Amino acid sequence: MHSGLENIFSIGDFRRGPATAIEAVADGRIAAQSIDRFFNGDMENIPVKPFNSQKAPKVKQVDPQQFAGITKVMRSVMPELSTEERELSFAEVETGFMNEEAIREAERCLECGCQANTDCSLRDYATEYKVENKDLDLGSCQKFSVDDSSEFIVFDANRCISCGQCVDACNEQAVHGALSFMKNGDGSSAKRPECRPGFDNGYSMGDSNCVQCGACVQVCPTGALVDSRDKSQGRVEMLKPVDTICTYCGGWL
Repeated sequence: MHSGLENIFSIGDFRRGPATAIEAVADGRIAAQSIDRFFNGDMENIPVKPFNSQKAPKVKQVDPQQFAGITKVMRSVMPELSTEERELSFAEVETGFMNEEAIREAERCLECGCQANTDCSLRDYATEYKVENKDLDLGSCQKFSVDDSSEFIVFDANRCISCGQCVDACNEQAVHGALSFMKNGDGSSAKRPECRPGFDNGYSMGDSNCVQCGACVQVCPTGALVDSRDKSQGRVEMLKPVDTICTYCGGWL
């Protein structure tokens, strides 16, 4: 962000060219951190840019198979003032959605971020060993539909590294036996890269005997299994512990 000239910093379109308002706002946060380091004489200790995984450089280049399990919903038409109402008026042309319509439009979001991006072991290792997206061959990558059939847990097998921690937590710790590695017809474990945790008979999580205890979510190192109720992205601060009542989910403490 530092221009190299005295105490001048640049952000937004001036630095990156035409881009989105979201990127400009993000630049403001980064610039504030840079300015703080500048005035504290700590410009040499610049944080390493973390690795960011992408399905494709641009949204239009993402394989449509990634969205195979998502129902298409048309964009809502924003209400606007008529031509006559705009004459001799400086009122906002777009009048905005009603609450119900705004909620319906927000539900179209694909939530392409990752809840685990600040606590992902795979991302940490990729950053440490300076992995670059351009050096990765993604041509043979498998593409799984995101399993959001259950009430409390979302399973995105595209992020899974087949470490087996969720299978161990489900079978050895919570002792539910719902999760296991995918198997061949003869009962033997499927070979990589098809080897992903799954449920008996190819069931989705919602149709399986999973009790939603969350033990698998707690041990997943890459965000392949996340709490569907938590919509935060990149959470850094700790959640506040509160007293609550057991829901008899079958989990363990």
